[in-house]
Amino acid sequence: MALQAPAPTVPRTLADTLQPLPYPTYASRSQTMSTTGWTRRKRGEAGDAPARPVEPVCSLPEFSMLGRVRTGLLQGLQLRSIPINTPIPPTVATWLDSRIINPSLGRPIEITSEAIGLEFFGDLMDNAVVPIVSMLSGETIGMKRVDPNLTQGQKGDRKYEFVRVGRDPQPNQLLKVVCAEGKTAKNVRRTYGTKRRVGGKMWPSLDEPIDISLFKAAGLPDTLEGGSAMAVKMLLQVEGTKVGRWAILWSPPYFMLGERFVERTDAFLLCSPLCALHNDPSQENMWLAKESIIALLVAIVLSEAFPEDYKIPDPDRGTVAHILRIAQQVKLRKCGQPMD
Repeated sequence: MALQAPAPTVPRTLADTLQPLPYPTYASRSQTMSTTGWTRRKRGEAGDAPARPVEPVCSLPEFSMLGRVRTGLLQGLQLRSIPINTPIPPTVATWLDSRIINPSLGRPIEITSEAIGLEFFGDLMDNAVVPIVSMLSGETIGMKRVDPNLTQGQKGDRKYEFVRVGRDPQPNQLLKVVCAEGKTAKNVRRTYGTKRRVGGKMWPSLDEPIDISLFKAAGLPDTLEGGSAMAVKMLLQVEGTKVGRWAILWSPPYFMLGERFVERTDAFLLCSPLCALHNDPSQENMWLAKESIIALLVAIVLSEAFPEDYKIPDPDRGTVAHILRIAQQVKLRKCGQPMD
């Protein structure tokens, strides 16, 4: 008799939500390969990233990020004396059961385009993240989906604004903005861990240092490709908000976090390892980080909206020193640029 895999377990407690989704929730079957490129608009044209006091230098991998995000959430639970086995809201468990785990269908939900993937991301935020954030903060939190800013040449971006609902003296106070950049799985896999030759140049991969000052520099190509394009798009997401620090590269069944980090007079886009949305045991995806997208998103929103309890720690001094060393190499044009 053939052994059957155990039925997927629906998350019921906070501890459950700290685990990766236990079922292959997403399948990406895009029949067309959308471009990863980004085209610079003329200086002064509507949609340029707003000026900030510091200048962006580079994006680079930051391997402590996922642990720091989890730490912010767990420390907040401890400070507020919330047990890890606290049940999540029943509506969240019901939605996860019917929409994500989906045992009656017995197959992943198909994500066939960037737009469908982003729509599902918004549903995940509405039905799982927002109710858990409200429960853990003791506040009524609302979320607004903001249309993409097409003036920046980005077709796959979304912004999600979180507000404190109906509280005096600041009713509907804006607490947090989370940005999402939607991509197909194929696009991310071909730009992560692999340099790409496009337009006669070899473009860096998304998991290595990338010069993100390129989109402002004169005399450089107007179109960026590969990892450079994705890094700049994530940067523009965060730069385009007043209260944004975090961006999500969303490409079911993968995702990656991006964090805007400032040190001295420079800004950086720190990138997490590429993560799997579910606990994928296949040989092909064994190298991916296995993380809970729900717990990470809850932690990010809580950290910015309620930092007195849920603040995500900054990188430690050793990591900051490494970031500054990489930045110096990028400024000297020793790494991070497209090569002929």
